[in-house]
Amino acid sequence: LRRHGMSAHSVVRSSGVGGVSGALMDGCREFGADLMVMGAYEHSKFREDILGGVTQDILEGAHLPVLMSH
Repeated sequence: LRRHGMSAHSVVRSSGVGGVSGALMDGCREFGADLMVMGAYEHSKFREDILGGVTQDILEGAHLPVLMSH
């Protein structure tokens, strides 16, 4: 990203009560983000039903625009 004139930094945080999707959304709120860019991956329907999925959680509960790539 730096080569393209964008600044970026990493943040390490616990997933906590809301899981990974909750941590991502909280991070967006804290940074005042106006767009989330993320990869999208889907597991089998059975696994998603049992364990849940970050992609689906973000699609259902995002409070800002999300650009996903599969």
